[in-house]
Amino acid sequence: MKHEQLARDDERHGRRTGLALRGALSGATATAVLLGGFGAFALWNDSLSAGLDDDIATGRLELVEVTPKSGSGWYFGDGGEAINSDTAINLATFKASPGDEVYFLGTVKAIVEGDDLTATLAVDKTSIVTHDSLSGFVDAEVELVGNPTGELVGNDGAEQTVDVKVTVTFDEGLTVNTSQSLSDAVDLSDLEFTLEQVT
Repeated sequence: MKHEQLARDDERHGRRTGLALRGALSGATATAVLLGGFGAFALWNDSLSAGLDDDIATGRLELVEVTPKSGSGWYFGDGGEAINSDTAINLATFKASPGDEVYFLGTVKAIVEGDDLTATLAVDKTSIVTHDSLSGFVDAEVELVGNPTGELVGNDGAEQTVDVKVTVTFDEGLTVNTSQSLSDAVDLSDLEFTLEQVT
C-alpha cells in the first residue's frame, strides 16, 4: 500500500511539474512574440503640409528677329567710329582680298527672361561656309554696339532690341594663289546668331 501511495504521489508531482514547465515555456514564447513584434512598429511621427499654393516657373532665351540697318546691312571700310562714312556693299558682287574686313550692321531682338539670367550674343561660325582654300583664314565676331560687356541681362520677358556689328575678316596671311578668283569664297547667306546663357 505504501509503495502504491508513493507511486501515485510521484505521478501527481510529475503532472504538476510538467504543467508548470509547459506554462513557463508558453509564457516565455508569448513574451518573445510580444518583444519581437515591437520591431514592426515605427516610433511616433507626424507631418503637416506647409499650405503653400506656389509654383516655380522657368524663364527663356529666344532670338526673335534680325533686321539689317539698311539694304542688306553689309558694309566695307575701317569699321571704326566713322561707320556712317563706310560703303554699303552687295556681297554678290564684292570681291575681297587679304586683310579686308566686311561687316554687318543691324539690330537683334531677343528675349532674356529670368530673375538671375544673363546671356551673350554670338555668331554661329559653323553657319559661315568657306572655300577649302580659305579654311582658317576667315573669321567672324559679333559685338553689341554700346554694350562693352556683350551681355544681355534678364528681365520679366520684355523684348530687348540691341544694335549689333558682325565683322568678317580675311586674314592677311592668305597668300595661297588658289584662293584667288573664287566665286564661292565665302557664303554668308545662312549666317546665324546664337544666344547662350552665362549665368
